[in-house]
Amino acid sequence: MYDSMRWSVKISLFLLSMMGVMSVIVIVAALPLISHHFIEIPHIKFLSKLLLTVPSLMIALVAPFAGILIDRYGRRRPLFAGI
Repeated sequence: MYDSMRWSVKISLFLLSMMGVMSVIVIVAALPLISHHFIEIPHIKFLSKLLLTVPSLMIALVAPFAGILIDRYGRRRPLFAGI
């Protein structure tokens, strides 16, 4: 099956699968600025690092609903809606 896929489909799937990782990288780069901006909040160094778990938590919470949508409408429509 994978051999018959076009290269553009393979690249698109690869890039979509990297979205979760890329969101964490963006947050890591912004952590020092977040900590500096909210310096008056107690324990901000710890709280700002909790932001790293938010993308993974959202994936875990949304995945069951995404599975239901995929079962109901197929793979393409939810994928295009998500993009």
